[in-house]
Parts: sequence; structure tokens; C-alpha cells
Amino acid sequence: MPASNRFRHHRSALTLAVCSVLWPLSVCASPTGNINLDAINAAGAYAQGFTGAGVRIGILDSGFDTTHIAFEGKDIIKLYSDQYLEKFGTGVNATQQSHGSHVAGIASGNSSVNYGVAKDASLLLLYSTIQGPTMIYEVADLYKKAIETYDDVKIYSNSWGWVRGMFSYGDIPDETDAFKEVFNSAVEHDKLMVFAAGNQGGLAPADPILPIMRDPTKAGHFINVVNIESDHLFEEGHFIHGNSGVIEASNQGLFASLWTIAAPGTNIVSAEAGSGNGSIEMTGTSMAAPHVAGTLALVQQAFPWMTASQLADTVLSTAQKPQEGQYDVIAIHPDSAQTDPSHKNPDYHLQFGGRLNFSVASPGYSVESGKYETNVYKESAAIVFWGSAGDAKKANIDALKEEAAKRAAGDWLEQALEEADWDMDPEAYRQAVYDAYEEWKTYFKEHCIIVEYAIGAGLLDAASAVGGIAELNINRMARWDETNSKWTLPVQPSLNGQNQIAYTLNLAGNGVSRFINDINEVRWNPTLHITTQDELKAYNEAIQSGQPYKGSSNQTSAPDQADLPVSLVVSGTLDESNSIVSAGTLVMSGHASYSGSTDVIKGATLVVDGIIDNDVQSDATATVAGRGVVGSLTSRGTLSPGDDLSPDNRIGTFHVKSQLKLEAGSSLVLDVGEHTIDQIIVGNLSQDQTSSLILSAKSGQESNADAPLNITIRTGQYVDQKITLSPTFFFPGLEADDEIFKQVTDAKLSWGGGITFEFVTNQDGSFEMLRVENSMQLVGKTVSLSQDAMRRAQKLDAVIQADGILSGTAAEFVSAVDILSENLREGHPESDKQLVATTLENAFASTKADSHLAFDAAAMSRSIRLREVTTLSPLTDLYATDVIPEASLVVERANMDGAKSFQNTRTILSAGARRSFGDWALGWKVGGYYDDIEISGPDKGNAQGVFASVSAMREFGAGMRLFGQALLGYGVEDRTRYVSDFDVSKRLDTTTHAVSLGASIGIGRKFAPDQIALSFMPYAQLSWDGIHRDDVRESDSRVAQEYEDELLSVAALEAGLAFKTRSSAASPTGNLFLEGRIAYRNRFHVNGDETYTWTGIRDETNVEFFDNRHAAAAQCKIGWVSSTGHEFALMLDGEAGDSGDERWGASLRWTKHF
Repeated sequence: MPASNRFRHHRSALTLAVCSVLWPLSVCASPTGNINLDAINAAGAYAQGFTGAGVRIGILDSGFDTTHIAFEGKDIIKLYSDQYLEKFGTGVNATQQSHGSHVAGIASGNSSVNYGVAKDASLLLLYSTIQGPTMIYEVADLYKKAIETYDDVKIYSNSWGWVRGMFSYGDIPDETDAFKEVFNSAVEHDKLMVFAAGNQGGLAPADPILPIMRDPTKAGHFINVVNIESDHLFEEGHFIHGNSGVIEASNQGLFASLWTIAAPGTNIVSAEAGSGNGSIEMTGTSMAAPHVAGTLALVQQAFPWMTASQLADTVLSTAQKPQEGQYDVIAIHPDSAQTDPSHKNPDYHLQFGGRLNFSVASPGYSVESGKYETNVYKESAAIVFWGSAGDAKKANIDALKEEAAKRAAGDWLEQALEEADWDMDPEAYRQAVYDAYEEWKTYFKEHCIIVEYAIGAGLLDAASAVGGIAELNINRMARWDETNSKWTLPVQPSLNGQNQIAYTLNLAGNGVSRFINDINEVRWNPTLHITTQDELKAYNEAIQSGQPYKGSSNQTSAPDQADLPVSLVVSGTLDESNSIVSAGTLVMSGHASYSGSTDVIKGATLVVDGIIDNDVQSDATATVAGRGVVGSLTSRGTLSPGDDLSPDNRIGTFHVKSQLKLEAGSSLVLDVGEHTIDQIIVGNLSQDQTSSLILSAKSGQESNADAPLNITIRTGQYVDQKITLSPTFFFPGLEADDEIFKQVTDAKLSWGGGITFEFVTNQDGSFEMLRVENSMQLVGKTVSLSQDAMRRAQKLDAVIQADGILSGTAAEFVSAVDILSENLREGHPESDKQLVATTLENAFASTKADSHLAFDAAAMSRSIRLREVTTLSPLTDLYATDVIPEASLVVERANMDGAKSFQNTRTILSAGARRSFGDWALGWKVGGYYDDIEISGPDKGNAQGVFASVSAMREFGAGMRLFGQALLGYGVEDRTRYVSDFDVSKRLDTTTHAVSLGASIGIGRKFAPDQIALSFMPYAQLSWDGIHRDDVRESDSRVAQEYEDELLSVAALEAGLAFKTRSSAASPTGNLFLEGRIAYRNRFHVNGDETYTWTGIRDETNVEFFDNRHAAAAQCKIGWVSSTGHEFALMLDGEAGDSGDERWGASLRWTKHF
């Protein structure tokens, strides 16, 4: 018996509020990946930058083990009930804390584990025993403290509950006024309570969520969560987890469908209490609820200004909807050993005991009647649609019930017919089976009920949820009027004077929010408001008679004015004196097809980058911008084509399909470039200028003479020395003989750009922009840029003043400086000046050659080492022998401090052989390498390649030796540079190829005195090393750099002393030897990058790429030669040079002597 089932029998009835109803089936298991996070598209939310950072989730459960690695580094606040402290204290209690730790791990396990949804969210953990008759009051007290103390916590996850009527919960009082007080407080303080639906297989959720959902005053503050198996999400078949001996199917959303959603809850891996870093699998709606709570935290991070009901609406409206018409047939048969026959819960049969299989009948021979009898089981049943039944299914209810009956009884029929062969009268038995089958179907069709929206909105989708609302659903916009016992809608006059059902977004704060989803509207659907058995009965009676269900009570009947258009209101926030205190920006990039207008008010900004089918209206304080399409537009404030949030997209075209109305005194902000300008395209302007483009008087005024149109001009892309334009150019199709043309040319023009231009208006209404002399240096001097940055500003001015119009990345860079300089105009605060200085200094620094010079230096250092580690030793033994195989593994670390320092760790693996021919020797090697390069700061790279080398040596008389080597290699290098591209940080990746070349020649004299067992050789060597590097070209940045393919080379002269011990005779145990050398190197010639291109401008690097000219080197090898001729050696190698340059490493070598 699983542990959780044994545990069930040792706890009090109220303990089972968690342990039996919602306590999951537990099976120890290692992590199985993140199939459940994939099921809710969590990765899509993470890719958009949302991890729950800055949001705190509240969780009430039976304790938490916060020492688990899943909670390491988290900001956690703990709130204990007095009962919990008295019974368990504050320490780790693996048994008590198992459920809560698992739940919290799902909601917010950190990035070190693979199961937390809101990985970076903080936690408010409410510790409750959830035991005993006073559990209700314990939980209520905890919530009272939490809600009153922690105003910043908006989302609470609850994986506990009960079903009245089960023996397990016999001591739960019917009256739970304490909870009512808490839930009223949640509404009052704008909290969102997420509740697990329960695990009894009921069509309706367990308590306490069911009575909450029936209370219309709680609308928008509670979500019911059912369990879907991730393993079967994308297969045809059952949505809900099926029956088992330990835990029943998930409860569903009957009587709560409007605020119900489904999430993974089967075989969920999360934190195992008491294990430190272990995990465990659990199953239940307890596991589904924290998936929703974690996703809500991601949404709150994306839209911190949303109310609780808007957060709920966002996850519900973006859920993946079940396929229309998909259903299962469920038996409703709650009588069991767990049932208290004296219970008074009228909903018990809908909260407990649903099954996917039917008994149907047990036909048998009756001795009394002398014939077979059908013995049909007359069970209650439901046809349960996971979403909408659809018009096709409801159009013929009789056909639907026949289909459902066959589906439900089909398996039984097949099995029963197979058993007929074992009966004494098979034919009579078969007939009894068929009779029972038909009799059962008849009963089923007469008594079954139909339920829609069993899993409510559908499957949770985190990636879509962080993209904003996807529906304006008046069912969820409705609020209950207790006085008049009816629903009301938020009806208000729009800016166009028409009453509309308004969905208002108060953009508290000055940040940017993005709605990327399409937004449609959903009209009143009384089926979603069914909360009682009487209403469910009336619904079934209506559709059985072929009539649409239009409501049968106040709670299901449509509110007044439900047929009005549905509008979206984008609003800033006012203080008590009606002054704007915050005015955020909303970007809408989807397709908005709702029937009403979109009103922008109270200082808010709406950026339309998608399509809004209908009217857009703005008040005098608001701004409408973007590159999208609207049906019509009335602008009383500011209209700014293009996207000011992205300097790259500042110039754009704004489309109005029908009519554009500009109120007198309103403003246009228009951006210009050398080859393009902002445009406002009005659908029928070329055919009907009078009705398509209107300059109207202000409200309450008859004339607009005293309030002309205000036009502000700015730079949006590069402008060269001078440009002359007329405001009418911004309206394609506007003709000179129309009155509107005159009103536009008479507009009040002003300059909104930066200090890099002078702005002149002409009498004919046109204007001129004149670039000031040395405009880039003017900006640099204004903000006191560094000397190097000023030199680059001077370069920019030179290319601006050269013949021809600047283009490419240079033009983009200059344009970015022009736009940035808008913050330097008179009246801007000192903080803006500091921002410009920092941004420009960082951008200019990103154009410096340091990183790529360091990459080239690392490549040269690597090429030199490939030659050095594969050459023959100057003291190589010369004697006639067979081929001697060799292999070596070198690992070393190099540091170079130059134009920009680097550190690299390289591994070189080589194999080869040598052979001696009397007084000369020949060696050859092939190998491969991997080099990991770290530039100071975040820049980094890696290289890998292959190489081959050949070495030769000749000894003349008196120990004089001549030796040399040649090397050829090929490699691929990946380089990554992190840059500051004005308003954004970027990662620039490039790949280049290089051929390594090397050669050396040396001379020395070997001394082998008889007095000591040591040979030594003073020597001198001349070497040349080079790399032919392909071109390097960065892209997609205004600070991108380019380097032409080039041969980089270093020539060096080395003088040193080599030494090696000699063995007098072979030993049975082998011989030890010591070999090494010390040397001085003078790199007298360095040829490297002298010029490069930054931002499209050719420039000098001004620094030497390889500045390690003088170095001292040393190496020591200790080895052992076995009696069988195997030589094993360890070599330590190092070099120290100019500017703190150093290299050190070790190598293992093997040689076989024959």
C-alpha cells in the first residue's frame, strides 16, 4: 500500500482536508525532465524574459522544508499558526512538510531544479497544521494576518479542501463563517486565490472552492484548478486523470466553469521534504494549482499594474481551449464505504465518485422465471464536454445521447458477448445481453445530464499568458449588484460619447507593457454562470427541447446593456487631486477585433504595432503611436507614427483605414531621415480628403483658429548636412488645393530633436534642418567624453563632412547620437546629461579594437606553442634505431596583458615518431588542440583545430648540432563580444578560420663531460611563426567591427641552455632521468593588425596586438624508462614576459624505445 494511503488512516478527519481529498499519490522517483513545464509552454514565457522576478507568491499548506535546494537563495517570509508552532515547531519535519514542500517547489523552485514555474519569484509561506476541528479558524487567522500585513502579495495558492458527506470529514462544521470573512477580505484587498479542485472525480469542485464560486460577489478573485495528465495532453481521449485504487479522478468545473482552468497534476516531480536535494513524484490537483499560481507570478511580473481579476482574466483568456464537441461519459455513483449515509450535502453526488467505466448490467438465468433476466444497473450519468458542446452537437440531442450511450456501454457489450460462449445456452444469453444493452441505453438517454465547460477555459498556457489578455469577455467583466440581485457591467461613455462596456487597464507606473496576443470579444453565455442544480436542470431541459439556454435565474440571466459594444480603455493613474502620477505605455502588436473603441486617457501611451479593427480615441493628455493599422482615429493629444521605444523603428507608417480626425490644438510628432520620413496614410485620402482627414475644433468651441495643429519635428534616421521638407509630405495623397492642406501648412512647427541640428521655419510653411559643424564633437564636449571617445567623435565628423551621404552602420551610429542628444537640450535635468555621457562612452568603447586584437594575440600564442611542443629536443639521442613512437598531452594556461588582456586554457594532444640515422634524426607529429579564451570582461572565444610538424637534426664534429622544424595547422575560432549598442546590450558572435605556419632553425654545441652524468648544450635559435586569419565581420550592430584577412607574424631570436642526465647502464627496475632548459627570447619582429573598420569607418588600431617581446622561459622534464623500453615523463613548462605576460603548464609524454 502506498505510504500516502497508510498515512490516511492515522490522521483525524480534518487532517484529511489535505491528506485524503487533495493529498496526492506519492511515488519516489528521480526527475523525469520538465514535461509538465513544456505542457504549459513555460519555456516560451522564459524566452520573453519572465521568471517571476520581483513577485511574491503566497502559499498556505501543511508546512515547508525551506532547507531544500529548490528554495536556496530565495527571499522567503514565513508565517506560522500558533497551532503549528505548538505541534511541530520551526524545524524540518519531512512527514508534515512533504505536501507543502512539493507544492512550493512547483510554484517557485529555483533554477537549480527543473520543475519550478516562477523560478525567481519570492515566497510568503503560511504554515498550518490543517488538522482538527479548529482547522477552519486556524487557516482563517493565518490568512487574516497575511492579507493585512503583506500588501504586495496578490497571488495565493491553496492545495487543500474537503467534501462534506465523506466519513473522513465528519467533524467539519457545515457553517464556515470564518472562511467567509477571509474570502471577503481577499476581495476587499484585491487578492487572487488559486484553489485545487479536489481528487474525488466529481463533476463539481470540492469545498471550500464550490461555495465560493457560487457566491457572485467573489467573481474575479478565485480560480478553480483541475488536473490534466501531461502525458496524454496531445492524444485523443480523456482529459481528466482516470480512476485508481488510491486516488480518484480530478474534480472538474461544474458550477465554476467561468473561473476554472486546467493544469498538469499527474506524476509531477518536485521537492522532497527532508532530502536536501531530492525529488519525488506526486499526483493530484494539489500539483495542478501551483502551476497556475506560478504562471500568475510570471504574468504579474509582465504586468505589475494588473488587478487580481485582470491577472485571472489573462491566464483564463489565453488558455488553450478544448476542441469543440469533445466529451466523455461519466458515471455518477457516489455510494461507497467512504460515504456517510446521514450526510446532508445536496451536492455530494456531484462532488464525489465519478467514473469513466459503467457496470451496465449482469444478465443471468432466473430459476423462478425459467428465463434469462437483464438485471440492468440504473446509474446516474453525465455527458461531459470539456469545453463548448458546439451548435452541431446541441442541434440533435437525441443523436448525441445515442452516440454517448453506445460509447459508454460499448466495452461492456463486447466483453459480455465474449462470455456467452461459457454459458449453457449461449444464444439465450446473447439475447439477454442485447436486451440489457438496449434497456440500459434507454434509461441512460432518459436520465443523463449534459455538462459543458468541465475544464473551464482550457489548458494553462504560460507563454501566451505573459503576452496579455486575449479576450474582452463580458462574462468575467460582470459584477454582482447585491441590492438588486443582478449582474451589472462596467458601462461608461467612451471618448466618442457612446455608451460601451469598458475593460479598463490602469497602467500604474511609467514602464512599458506588451500585449502580443490577438484580442477578441466574448458575449454573454448563461451556461458559464450555472452554479446550482436547478440551473443545470433548466439548461438540460432547454437544450433537450431544441431551444438555446437563455438563463433561468438572476445569476444566469444577461445583465442590462449586455448587447453594447465592448471597448478597451488604456489609462494612466491619477492621484486624489486628479493629477497624473504615472502614465505607462502599452504596446499592442496583435489583432484586436472587439466591437467597441480603444480609448487612451490620462497620460497613457498606446503603441499600435498590430491591427485594431475599430475606432481609436485619445484625450488631450494621451499619445497614440506605432506602425500599425486602426479603423479610425480621433486624436486630441499626440499622434506619433513609428515606435519611439526602439530608435531603430522611430520612423514608421501609421495606417488609418477610414477617418483620421485631429482636434485643433492636438500634436503630431514626426521624425525624418535622409531618405525616409514618418507617414500617416489615411485610407480614402486621395479620393475624399474632406471626410477622411479632418481638423476639428476643440470640444465646446466652434472654431479652431486659436488652436492650430502642433507639429514637432525630430530626427529618426540619419540626416546629412541639410534637409528641407513641408509638413504635407507626411500625409501621402494630400493635395495643395484642399483646405486641409492649408491647415497642415499653417501648423505650429517646433523642433524636438537634439543639439546636433539647427531648425529653421520658412514663410511657405516648410522647414529646414541644418547639421551644426562638428556635431559629434559638440555632443562629446557637452558631456565631457574621454580623449579616446572624442577622437572617435572627430572621425565621425570627418566622414559626415566628406563628399557623399553617409550610409550603413556609420549613418545608424550618427543617428543614434543625434537622437540621444535630445536629452541635452535646455530644460533637461542633469541626470539626463549623465545618462548620455555613460551611454556614449560605452558605445564608443565598444568600437575599440582591443578584444579582437586579444583574440589574434591568443591565436598567435597558440601557433607558437604548437611548434614548440612538437619539436625535437636539442639533446635528442642520435644512434641507429627503429622508429620510436611518441605521444603527448599538454595542458597549459596563458595570461597576456596587452591592449586588452586575455587568459586562455589550451589542450594539445599529439602523436608521432622519430628515427635516428647515425649522426642525424628526423621527427614528425600530428595532433589536435582546443583553446578556451577569456578576454577581460565578458568577451570570450574558443578555437579548435589540427596540425602537423616535422623536425630534423644533424650533428657535426665536436658536438656541434644544427636543428630545425616546420609546422602547418588549420583551425576554426568562435569569438563572442558583448557590446553596448546605445540603448541595448548585444552579443556579437563571429567565426573565423586560420592557417598556422611556423619554422625554426637553431645551432648549438653539446657537451657530455665524463666527470658528471649530465649533458648540456648552449644554443641559439631563430624562429618565425604566423597565422593567416580569414576576415572577421560582425553584423547586426551599430558598433560592429570588421577586419580584413591578414597574415599575422612574429619573428624571435632565442638563446638558451639545454641539459639532460645520462644513464650509465640499464636497470631491471628502469632508469630515472631529468631533462630541461632555460632560455631568453627576443621577439624582434611583430606584424599584426594595423587598421580595422568600426561602425563602417576605417581606422587605425593604435596598439600592437602582440606585445610580449622579451621573455624568459624554463622547462623541466622528469621521466622514467622501464626495462622494456617504455618511457613516461612529466614536463613542467613556463614563460614570463613583458607587461606581466606569463604561461605555465604541464604535459604527460610517452615514448617506446626498441
